[in-house]
Amino acid sequence: MGLRKTAVDKTFSVTGKSSGPNITHNIVSGDNFISPAVKTATNVTTVLSGLTLGTHYSDVKRFNATSQTWESYASSQFTQFEPGKGYNIVGLTSA
Repeated sequence: MGLRKTAVDKTFSVTGKSSGPNITHNIVSGDNFISPAVKTATNVTTVLSGLTLGTHYSDVKRFNATSQTWESYASSQFTQFEPGKGYNIVGLTSA
């Protein structure tokens, strides 16, 4: 008998000064690899303002190529999304 996860999809929009269209990412349970459309470093809480840590996602992670380790937003290892970098938003399932 296996466990079954039920995904709770949540949508957030990133709006800023861009020559292209606004981008929306659908966050589902598990790993969500994204590269936010930010032109300057922007607080994670600003970009994810429609989501709640602990309710919609458990962490945001990024890979540090220099140290070859994953850094965690929930562990206060970073606080901003940076342009051109990729992130993993770990989505949660419904209770």
